[in-house]
Amino acid sequence: MKVIWGICAGLGGAEMAFENDSNWKVIRIDNNEKLLDQGIKNLEIQNVLNWQSWVPDLIKKYGQPEIIIAGPPCLEFSNAYSGPKMKHYRANGGLDSYEPDMSLVWACQDLISYVKPKWWIVENVAGACPYFDEVFGTHEQKISGFVLWGRFPQLILPSNFKHSKFENDTWSTDPLRANRRAVWPLEISQAVLTAIESQSTLDSW
Repeated sequence: MKVIWGICAGLGGAEMAFENDSNWKVIRIDNNEKLLDQGIKNLEIQNVLNWQSWVPDLIKKYGQPEIIIAGPPCLEFSNAYSGPKMKHYRANGGLDSYEPDMSLVWACQDLISYVKPKWWIVENVAGACPYFDEVFGTHEQKISGFVLWGRFPQLILPSNFKHSKFENDTWSTDPLRANRRAVWPLEISQAVLTAIESQSTLDSW
């Protein structure tokens, strides 16, 4: 059975298509214990910043992942009016001195470099491009509000596919609001699965 890891997995939307496929074992990693009450399957509560302490054991337990999908929280990078980036912009007349917290981003990069999966995807918002491009190289694909960096086959979505992160919005008092807004539509998860399975078939041929 092939293995996929979701890093900073949140509510687990990125791996949903894989979870519905009997050929795949999905492992989700997040540090938010509030997610334990959400019925998320195969959720491991771990601190990605300390990945060295648990990644070797996870590989030993489940096997080497063929793909890793990582979604560091987007708050630091969002262009939303109320986000820290735009607050800094308004207060300082520009972004030259803005320094987002990149610790989780670098941790994801180090984890992926250590594990060396065949495929990997890092997802975030468009506002992350100036910062993520320096770590992962220029992004490979943009689908609606989802920007994707990494090593993966081109994803093909239906021509009429549209999605807004507002579709999953909730009240600001919801402690999981950021997680709900960040959930991938099943169509994107399915596109990743289809692209990887198609590429595997070509490799075998």
